[in-house]
Amino acid sequence: MTTINHIRIDEVNERLPDDSILLIDVRNLDAYQAGHLTGAIHLNKNELDSFAGKTDKSQAIIFYCYHGISCHAVAQYFADQGFTNIYSMDGGFEAWRLQYPVARAENTPE
Repeated sequence: MTTINHIRIDEVNERLPDDSILLIDVRNLDAYQAGHLTGAIHLNKNELDSFAGKTDKSQAIIFYCYHGISCHAVAQYFADQGFTNIYSMDGGFEAWRLQYPVARAENTPE
């Protein structure tokens, strides 16, 4: 079984300039639109199989949710699918937004 790596928000912030890392937001769509990490992709549970099927299993992926708990289960799902370079962001979006800027969907009021 592949080990899921935990990553702190400060480590994510340091790695963000790396375009080869995928950031995956697994919160609900309304929460994503209200604010998310810059460059993050929203992924809901109905899209997991499709996304996993078209993504390189060696791709570096950082998953995050509200508090860093439910994204661990999604990361485990990807580990079970054979992905080898996956991370679960400790503290989730709520910890991130307290220290770093967030992006908003273009049609979402501030």
